[in-house]
Amino acid sequence: MPTKPHLTPISSVISPGPSSLGTALTPADELAAVLQGLPAPLAALTPDRFEKMPQCTHAYQAGITLLGKTAAAYLYWPNPGKPQAPVIAVVGPDKLTADALFGVGAALDVGLSQPVLFWMKQGGQLARAVMPRNLQRRMETLGMPGVVATEPGFNLFGRIASGFVADVLKPAPVQLDPNNLFVGVAKSAQGYAISLSLGVGTSWQNPFDLADTTIRGATVRLVRDNTDQTVEAWGTATLRAQKDVTLYVKRVGVDELSLGFDLSDATLEDFFLVLGVASKSLHLPDLPAPSGLPLKLVTLENPVYQSRPDASAPPDFATMMFKGTRKVAGVGELIANARGKVFQQPVAAIALQASDSGVKGVADVSVSLGLLAATSARFYLDVSLGDAPRMGLTASTVFGKLDLKAGGAGLQLSVPPQCPLQPWGLSATLTDLSLAEPPIAFQWKNCATGVIEDGVNLVVEGGQIVRKVGQQAAGAADTVIGAATQTAGEVGKDVGGAVGDAGKAVGDAGKAAGGAVGGIGKTIGKKFHL
Repeated sequence: MPTKPHLTPISSVISPGPSSLGTALTPADELAAVLQGLPAPLAALTPDRFEKMPQCTHAYQAGITLLGKTAAAYLYWPNPGKPQAPVIAVVGPDKLTADALFGVGAALDVGLSQPVLFWMKQGGQLARAVMPRNLQRRMETLGMPGVVATEPGFNLFGRIASGFVADVLKPAPVQLDPNNLFVGVAKSAQGYAISLSLGVGTSWQNPFDLADTTIRGATVRLVRDNTDQTVEAWGTATLRAQKDVTLYVKRVGVDELSLGFDLSDATLEDFFLVLGVASKSLHLPDLPAPSGLPLKLVTLENPVYQSRPDASAPPDFATMMFKGTRKVAGVGELIANARGKVFQQPVAAIALQASDSGVKGVADVSVSLGLLAATSARFYLDVSLGDAPRMGLTASTVFGKLDLKAGGAGLQLSVPPQCPLQPWGLSATLTDLSLAEPPIAFQWKNCATGVIEDGVNLVVEGGQIVRKVGQQAAGAADTVIGAATQTAGEVGKDVGGAVGDAGKAVGDAGKAAGGAVGGIGKTIGKKFHL
């Protein structure tokens, strides 16, 4: 890194030239305070050299010499309410190198065509829309975005003509049209900052080893100091020709990497899409989306999504929906920063993580599950190398802890009857957990005959659990299976008719183990304060 003072090279190439723009139209004392304390190369631009530009309330122009050639200097105020924050722009010769102005040396040199040199006492945002019209047209021709970031002092802008810019993004190869790149070079607190903006119609294929990814309308910023270089890039990217996202990349050195993929809404399927394009960059296993799981029934939302981030600065990585990081050590991770819905049931947060061991996800879900009366539930996702993918919902209910495993259509609930301790069974396919009464079908098995009655409905009525069998009830509309106030043994005494033998078996089993229907009846009775 050069150690010579930043202004020395500039003072040797800029000198005041003859004023060919006419006699100044403004009294000298109007500009004296503004121009006081300018750096040496611009100090010769005294108030008497400027004339007010026609149809511009807060803009002046003057003649100047840059590298021995006549140039035009513009003095204007981006914000008229801040008279001490002017901008001076010098429209230079056809070509100029960063080394000629900044003394960056050959390793960091960038050649520019149609260069424009800006001086700002304070860095910040440089907006094209508030420039004098002549200067604005020049910047439009160069392909300047609406707003660019600047450093305090001198900032050089133009189209790339030569230099190392195509190499700074290695190890990812860069194939960009140099005629459609807007480039800026400035001295920063860290060393030197170089930025590129891709013009409209210019796309960058597979940046930073991202597979099947095209970024367009991108801004790239490089900051290089004595020890390392940091590269940032952001813009709109298309992933595998399927999904548009706001992409953010930050690479420190050659190993440390941050990747952000932001969008307002997504599904679990999109998480696997992002993993697929970023796995090489993050050194993660490429796990395709499991085709047998209903990934689209788990949706993600980013409430702080910015649809049009300011072009002068990158998006806020901390608030992006999908965030990938890789430290110098090697293997990285990809996580989700989102709330969302699990099978239509809103959840405050969904924790997703892809690591070298696979993809895991969890979320706390509040569900009722109707008669099952769930007291707690948790969504889970587990996709790893070599093992069958798992996804579902575990729920603690009055019938015990149930595992609703996800299949192609939704969550599958299947608890077959098992005699003698569990003569009842449950089955359902759930796609909407927000329903107060989900479509759960009950079964009852006559443990004496082995006959299974489908469509049995267990309800709580008058302190009793009642099995409604309709016309199958052998002359009775309701057959009492158990009451919350009765013991398991007494239940068997009350069961009669076609299921008398089964009732006795259930009653006897209930005495030996609390899992019989009578015991369940007590549990449900207590749950509903019966």
